[in-house]
Amino acid sequence: MSRSGTRSKPNPWTQQELDTLIRLREVNKMTYPQISLHLPGRTPDQCGRRYNYYKSGDLYNEVRRLVRKEASARIGRPPGAVAQSIHPRLDEFMRRQRLRRLEAYDARDLTAALLGDPPNFAALDLRERAST
Repeated sequence: MSRSGTRSKPNPWTQQELDTLIRLREVNKMTYPQISLHLPGRTPDQCGRRYNYYKSGDLYNEVRRLVRKEASARIGRPPGAVAQSIHPRLDEFMRRQRLRRLEAYDARDLTAALLGDPPNFAALDLRERAST
């Protein structure tokens, strides 16, 4: 905290820091406390949060790609045209789920629920609870 009692804004991650974090975590299999020793000014908690954010972005983009492809096949339109209607629905679902356990869903199930009018998020919520 700063003297005024407000939290100071953390420094943004540089691309070099992110590359180092990913390499140390994925290649060298280091823990976050070990990684933070290689990144001056970064705590183990910051390293863990940034790595999880990086990984969730990869998952997010992969799910978007799979759902766009599946929706395109179902309704017979090019993926680019489908993206305009399906992405906002998928984004809403992902915000609701907070990106947790997204890998538990099959792209076909996601697409079927998202193409409904309105989208049938309840069916997906129930399926996730049953699988846990």
